[in-house]
Amino acid sequence: MTNAFVRKLLRGPELSADDQQCLIEATSRTEAIASGTLLMREGDLHDGGYVLLSGFAYCFKLLTNGDRQIVACRVPGDADGLYGIHTECADYTVVAITSCHAAFISNGAIDHLLARSPGIARALWWSLLREKSFLCASLTNIGQRPVPQRLAYLICELLSRLQTVGLGKTGSIEIPLTHQDLADMLGISSVHACRAFKQLRQIGLLSYDGNQIMATDLEQLRNFADFDPPPY
Repeated sequence: MTNAFVRKLLRGPELSADDQQCLIEATSRTEAIASGTLLMREGDLHDGGYVLLSGFAYCFKLLTNGDRQIVACRVPGDADGLYGIHTECADYTVVAITSCHAAFISNGAIDHLLARSPGIARALWWSLLREKSFLCASLTNIGQRPVPQRLAYLICELLSRLQTVGLGKTGSIEIPLTHQDLADMLGISSVHACRAFKQLRQIGLLSYDGNQIMATDLEQLRNFADFDPPPY
C-alpha cells in the first residue's frame, strides 16, 4: 500500500514497482509526533532526513530580535534531507502544528537508496525541483501581490500540494493556522492577515473557523489569486 510520499513521487519520473516497494519499506517505521514537537532544529547536526506521512508542520527561522519568518509549510508527502547531499547543520527549524506521523531515515539508508536506484534518485531530484518552483512562486507572491491576493495564493498552493497526494479534494484544509501564523508566512501583521481573511469571506471565496480553511469557490479563488501551479 502506497503512502503520501510515494503518491507524491509517482507524479514525477516513472518509478518501477521495485522502486516503489523500496520507498515504502524505507518509510515503514513511523513515529507518532505530538503537536508542538520539533522535527528539526536550526543549527543542529544532520544525521538523516524525515518524511511527513500525515499531519502538518512548518519551517521557520528566528531573527535576533525574536521575530519569526515561516519559510515553508510541510504537508503529507513532504520531506527534508533526502537528496544525498549531507549538509552539516539544519538551516531552519521544523515544528509539528498538528499531531503527525513521520518516518526518520538515516544518511546511510538514503545513500543506499540513491546508489541502488537511478529511478529513486531522479524522483527525489524531481521533488526538489518542484519544491524550488513553489519557493520561487512564493517569493514572487510575497513580494508583489496585495495582501488579500497573497493570502488567496497561499491557500491555493496548500490545496494544490494536498491534492497531489490525494487529499484536499473538498477544497478544505483542516489545519490550525492562527492569524499570526499566516502573517509570519506572508510577511505581514496579524491585523492585516485578519483583514485579508475578512475580505475574502465577504466576497465569497473563503470560510475559516480557526481549524479549517474552506475554499467556497476554488476556481474563483484561483482566478483571484492569479494562481498557476508549477509545471512539475
